[in-house]
Amino acid sequence: MTIGPVSEALLETEHIERIITRLESGLSKSLKKLKDEKTKEQLVQTISYELEQLKMGNIPDKIFKYLSLAYEDPASLIDYLPVNGLVFLDEISRIQEINDSLEKEEAGWYTDLLSQGQIIHDIKLAHPMQELIVKSSRPFVYLSLFLRHVPHTNPQNILNFASKQMQSFHGQMNVFKAELERWKKGKYTVVILGQDEERVKKLHSVLADYDIEAAELFNADSILPGKVQILRGSLNSGFELPMQKFSIITETELFNKKSKKSVRRQKLSNAERIKSYSELKIGDYVVHVNHGIGKYLGIETLTINGVHKDYLNIRYQADDKLYVPVDQIDLVQKYVGSEGKEPKLYKLGGTEWKRVKSKVQSSVENIADDLIKLYAEREAAKGYAFSPDGDMQREFETSFAYNETEDQLRSIVEIKKGYGTGTADGSFIMWRCWIWEDRGGDPGRF
Repeated sequence: MTIGPVSEALLETEHIERIITRLESGLSKSLKKLKDEKTKEQLVQTISYELEQLKMGNIPDKIFKYLSLAYEDPASLIDYLPVNGLVFLDEISRIQEINDSLEKEEAGWYTDLLSQGQIIHDIKLAHPMQELIVKSSRPFVYLSLFLRHVPHTNPQNILNFASKQMQSFHGQMNVFKAELERWKKGKYTVVILGQDEERVKKLHSVLADYDIEAAELFNADSILPGKVQILRGSLNSGFELPMQKFSIITETELFNKKSKKSVRRQKLSNAERIKSYSELKIGDYVVHVNHGIGKYLGIETLTINGVHKDYLNIRYQADDKLYVPVDQIDLVQKYVGSEGKEPKLYKLGGTEWKRVKSKVQSSVENIADDLIKLYAEREAAKGYAFSPDGDMQREFETSFAYNETEDQLRSIVEIKKGYGTGTADGSFIMWRCWIWEDRGGDPGRF
């Protein structure tokens, strides 16, 4: 068992004492800068309470505001890299855009706290990105699709290299074997990725059936130049570097199956999941699971029962507004529809959205009824024992990119032995069972 810290702020006695000293000094300086008497009174009240908590050995809420006061030289994530560690920056222009957006958001939040008397002046909340790059002694590698100058940098080397998307073999091992021969003649280093140790062993078995020699590797440090090898790892897709004579193939290209990934159910049609409100732009149409389609107007900080909190402001029909706490963003999805066509906004508290969801639910229930009937017929069907597994069966099973559960493995064995749960098409049964597991039991996606 691993027990993590109760707080993200791991503060020792010396750190707390340093915060107290600097907070007291900062309070005095801030009071001289403020002109509004009410703000001064609120600041004294807030900081006095936080100082009292710190002196009693308690960690006040939102202590993250003062973490920069706790250390003489606050560290960044880059400081935790090994001395010979490389920092890769993919498309620096996009990184800078996101950084500028975050800094603007942070500045607005800090200004609000100052006006509310909730924080002292001259607090450093985060490391400026450009400062981290300039002051770091570690080497930086900039990746860019187009050759361009990166501000405040003086690259020592500029390398151009070509990359080709890996072709898909769709389980045609003879085609893959022919491509391997081409790579061997060109003295390529070929790496085949397996999701885990079990997948690596299955890949090795399939390749052996086709007389393809491949070494099993345990880590990337032991890659063999000019050889074919199987390595435990995961990528979205493979690629080929012709100039470097290097190829990486994933199970996606070999068997046309994606690597193991949890599939999240889409509960709303014409919707796309979002992980953070930073993915939304003002004016975007969104879908709330309980209220339907509305228009996103931005983030607003509201004070409710004395608690300051950020909310997503969504406008509905008749200029009705809905405020959704940012920690409930999982209830909101981005609307995806025909390009250039504006969707109809729903009315808050109306019944139209409920009717739409009810209709979808009814359709799902009908599909579920059909499946129950299908299972009943399958249960009554008489099975038979199959012939021993051949190359095609092993290839078919290997192409399944997910780890079977114990129940699935037991069902497969029983189906092959003909224990009354199969039909004349055993592979069809297994495939249907696998799709069901893949979709998380969602009848609507079967």
